[in-house]
Amino acid sequence: GGSGGHTNLQVVTPAPQQLPLPALIGATTTPRCILSDAHRTEILRHLPPSLALCDWTLRYSTEQHGCSLRTALMRLDGRGPSLLAVLDSNGHLFGGFASEPLKVGSAFFGDNQSFVYTVQGTGRGAQPAAVHRAKGADDHLVYLNKDMHELPNGLAFGGQLDDRFFGLWIHDNLESGRSVAGCATYRSPVLSSTAHSLTVTWPVALNVYTNASPKPPKSTAAGASAAA
Repeated sequence: GGSGGHTNLQVVTPAPQQLPLPALIGATTTPRCILSDAHRTEILRHLPPSLALCDWTLRYSTEQHGCSLRTALMRLDGRGPSLLAVLDSNGHLFGGFASEPLKVGSAFFGDNQSFVYTVQGTGRGAQPAAVHRAKGADDHLVYLNKDMHELPNGLAFGGQLDDRFFGLWIHDNLESGRSVAGCATYRSPVLSSTAHSLTVTWPVALNVYTNASPKPPKSTAAGASAAA
């Protein structure tokens, strides 16, 4: 018989499952990625769910392929959503995610899954990535152009073409750029290490990754039948 005692009920909330880090394909440098594993884990949480389990393929790197927009465009042509990672000369890491394949044209493209980000510190001093998503104020998400006389030539995330007011801008020489605070698209702060009124030089590294689904394992049965 019960004596009127109380039963203690403990509710345990499971910790969110951490996604496995995607494989890095195509990188030949050391380190293989300018983003640390901790930073990649953080950014992974903000990618569209359809890309969360995809491998990262390094399509273009200034260190591996030289500073050439022509080379970058050849390697990125029709390759799907892209993650840009930039390391500036003062050691600041930042970049952007283009939800649609990069394409040359006179208009902005992409959707509200696009974002810009910064990461601070390395090793034990690393801090969570600050991700700034599109706010829906306009559709000026991503822009890419070259060989134009009237329009800007380079890669931009957010901002205005008329006054060259960009949340993140990389000139077509891939060696210089700029970041300004408060563009309506992302409402992001200055992403790079210098004030928005100055030109930023990024000679260290510029990496562009695309997300590719892991290849399924080859079927041994299919191979045997093909050899028969």
